[in-house]
Amino acid sequence: MLKELGFKKKKFNEIDIAMQDFCFNDLIIKRNAYGKPILEKVQNLDPEIAEKQIFFNLSHHGDWVISCTGVDIKSLGCDVTQIEVYKNKESLFQFLDCFKDVFTEIEWKYIYQDFLLDHDIAERCKTLYKRFSQFWSLKECFIKAVGEGLSMDLDKIEFEKGKVCSDSFKDIQSDIKVRYLNKELQNWIFEITFLDDLHPVAIGTEYDTLNEKKIFEQAEKVYSNFKFEDPKEFLEEPCFPHYITASKSGFFKKVEFDHRWHLEPKTHWSAPFLVGIYWCIFLVNKNEKILNLAVTAMQSLDFIKDDANIDDIGQVFILGTKNAIQYEFSKPKHDQHVIDNYQKTMLTAAETLCTRFDEKIGCIRSIVNQEDIEFGFSTTIESMMNLELLLYIAQKYPWKKRFYDIALSHAIVTATNHVRSDGSTYHYVTYDEKTGDGSFQGKSRESTWSRGQAWAIYGFLTCYKYTRDEQFLDVTLRLTSYFVKHLNEKSFIPNWDFIVKGDSISVKDTSAAAIFSSALIDLMEILYKLNLKLEEVKKFEKILKTILQKLYNYHLNKDTNANSVYLLNNGIDNFNKHLKNHGLIYGDYYFLEAISKLKESKSNFLLEVEE
Repeated sequence: MLKELGFKKKKFNEIDIAMQDFCFNDLIIKRNAYGKPILEKVQNLDPEIAEKQIFFNLSHHGDWVISCTGVDIKSLGCDVTQIEVYKNKESLFQFLDCFKDVFTEIEWKYIYQDFLLDHDIAERCKTLYKRFSQFWSLKECFIKAVGEGLSMDLDKIEFEKGKVCSDSFKDIQSDIKVRYLNKELQNWIFEITFLDDLHPVAIGTEYDTLNEKKIFEQAEKVYSNFKFEDPKEFLEEPCFPHYITASKSGFFKKVEFDHRWHLEPKTHWSAPFLVGIYWCIFLVNKNEKILNLAVTAMQSLDFIKDDANIDDIGQVFILGTKNAIQYEFSKPKHDQHVIDNYQKTMLTAAETLCTRFDEKIGCIRSIVNQEDIEFGFSTTIESMMNLELLLYIAQKYPWKKRFYDIALSHAIVTATNHVRSDGSTYHYVTYDEKTGDGSFQGKSRESTWSRGQAWAIYGFLTCYKYTRDEQFLDVTLRLTSYFVKHLNEKSFIPNWDFIVKGDSISVKDTSAAAIFSSALIDLMEILYKLNLKLEEVKKFEKILKTILQKLYNYHLNKDTNANSVYLLNNGIDNFNKHLKNHGLIYGDYYFLEAISKLKESKSNFLLEVEE
């Protein structure tokens, strides 16, 4: 956050240049209840920027003046403090005594931690004052963000820090909790670092609580624009959204925007996610228009149930059709004819998928397009997402045990050959001598594609839900442990491949985060009900909350103008083909699915979702 919100000289230079685009009279300033100014809007700029509230704050002490700005937040504050040099502890203690009613017992304990271990009295005093100044900066930061100032009782605000922050600007400490009136404030993020040896700087931001209603209202608006009138019209022409080029905007700059989806034919693996999104939205908002769109889009997919060349045909016919059947059953008087037709379609698709099963290898072939024949008989890790169709049909039609056996075989062979000993995964495995195992979308042969890892977690957990075979739960836990261990500790959004280092937005994949979040909710619920690994559940809960909050605050497209056609920014469809930093249909689907699951499961967990 410190890096993102501007403690770099170049940020100020960019703003100075952009300021040439408008005059002071274009700035519309408002004030909050305490009189703190907020930049309400900037007239005569591109509406995408001009209509955003811009929060800002200033601080100065000693040789430093700092400023910070932010959008899509609720409040923002910053503070820089200059450390005074005390050569004897008596004068320092006399100074600190003036603040005895300002800091809490926990804060004083941290400030005086290991004070007597350093034998150099001057160093002791310097260390003590540094710790004091960090807590003072944090408190100043909070009251400036709120806008109330020093009229607020500072002892009512309590900060708890993890490790001791070093003096390096590179060391940004973010493991900071804040409590007000003994209640932890969940939607605040604080960070602190040092500008130099004598100047600690802190920044604090308050974000919106994850708001399910707002998310689904935005989703309904965005996806209502896709209209299917006659399914037959879409047999040949590409009509299903896949990815979109992200906005090219810069801060305070007049730019061009590209809000068009790249469309795919219904035979493409991404096609079913639009159907899934419609059902997600309808089951929350109960809008008949969305229901009609879901049904019509499903009808267009009905034409491909016999096509064995559709790689993810299992996923195509589980995302929407299962929801459609459940909805029909929920009616006071359901239409059995409609249900029978849906199930027949799924049955045909399952039979089609099984034509790619090889008895000798024990797997369903994934790579079926002509250009991929050179890879021989290969299976991808995302093939695990096909298995729910087989398991679902086997559950509905017990005499179709063959579907169950094929799904079980594929999962076991995939667990054996795709999952490495450390819990990471190969993207694909080839079962002949032409090529070895490796990765199409990963950084290298032995790296781990993060979205592939998320697919694997989701797929193996699904197998456990249908079979209750503990080996699949064990595999899921190993995969999850690897994913969590390799999350970026600052952003919590995985880089597109776990071998890729750095914190740049251009290497992050929000779709991997969304898929993982949806699967993690299911895993938490299973462990909770089994009374297993409850300490892990608490850890997962914190990670889940952080990921979803980050997606909501940093990556959700909250623009309300007519050009808004996607939800999550910063997805990576295929980094190796330069398809990155854009909206993705499947990222949007799994984000909505995760929020829906969170609402249904929140009686079991501490996560809060505004409705």
